Amino acid sequence: MRALVFTTLNTQTGMDDVLQEAYIKAFGAIGKFRGDCSFSTWLHRIVFNATIDYSRRNRRHQHEDMHHLDHEPDPQSGVGHQVVERDALGSALNELTAEQRACVLLVDAEGYDYQSVADMLGVSYGTIASRLSRARANLRTSLELSGGAA
Repeated sequence: MRALVFTTLNTQTGMDDVLQEAYIKAFGAIGKFRGDCSFSTWLHRIVFNATIDYSRRNRRHQHEDMHHLDHEPDPQSGVGHQVVERDALGSALNELTAEQRACVLLVDAEGYDYQSVADMLGVSYGTIASRLSRARANLRTSLELSGGAA
């Protein structure tokens, strides 16, 4: 969950704030957990809602700059090439909406199936499929324009 929140917000402080807020909400609502879904799905939903709420409250800070290197890495070297690709992917992910970013991270990075993600995010299976389709197309375009791996 930490990776999802961090990648969605792109800030350590925001991640810590969201996780603290979400865990407090979950602790307070534990008696309301009905068991209709798995506990992890229920908790992911709370964390995702807290992430979106934080993102909306702090929209002006949403695109905080990441740490920049003092020099440009040599894209031909192995490590330099990996840094360039990672930065390109990070930039491309930042261009997505928070909802699209969450879908990509939960399905493609975390390995959840569409229905589990739909349950976590409180939307339909079709909405997940649609968000993923748009997000992947946007990522592909962004990475092709930046020269990163597609």
